[in-house]
Amino acid sequence: MAKCAVCGENIGFFSDKLKCKQCGAWLCKDHKYMAVQSNRCPACGKHNPA
Repeated sequence: MAKCAVCGENIGFFSDKLKCKQCGAWLCKDHKYMAVQSNRCPACGKHNPA
């Protein structure tokens, strides 16, 4: 089980999640949505996380 790099929420195996292509951080569904909308990873701040 992974944890969100931003908020620390446990992310299940079948959960809606995203792994940043830039830094490799796992993001929960809320932070995944934020990353896709802003095209910036909330963990590392780099562009094009998806």
